[in-house]
Amino acid sequence: MNTAIWFTNDLRVFDNKAFAIAMEQATPVVAFFLRPKLGSKEYVQFQNESLDDLALELEALRVPFYVFEPSEINELTAVVSRGNICSIVSAKAFNSRKRALQIEIEQQLNGVNFHYASSETLLDLALFDLNPKNLADIFSTFRKKVEARWVVPHLLSTPMPQQDTPSELNDFS
Repeated sequence: MNTAIWFTNDLRVFDNKAFAIAMEQATPVVAFFLRPKLGSKEYVQFQNESLDDLALELEALRVPFYVFEPSEINELTAVVSRGNICSIVSAKAFNSRKRALQIEIEQQLNGVNFHYASSETLLDLALFDLNPKNLADIFSTFRKKVEARWVVPHLLSTPMPQQDTPSELNDFS
């Protein structure tokens, strides 16, 4: 059984909570990215450069990396099936479009365990009661409550290269 890391906005291995969780598993790790449908020419160029850098970082850690277009969900399913992937770790989505994509992928990959890390927010949301009924009407009151509980997390180190790579995916193109 293998683990996959699903990269979203955090296209890096250093100080990436979801990546650290995936690499802590006792199984080989595979990485993938689902390219969004939307984006300006400049954003797509920036994203491609970021993906190239990420691919080099993952190669140094012996983590296979796949990039899928939105129409390639079946190919993603094949990689998950062929790679014997039992769990997928990713950053928790906070906007409706990304959350809808996560739900779609969860349904497509029925039987795979999904774990979401809160890594796309400045604050760890688990520390706060963000129920709308309990939020202060005045920002300063909210800010003071947040500042009293806020702990700056330590940077996560880059994991060591994995010893094994999923052999089931060696010939997958």
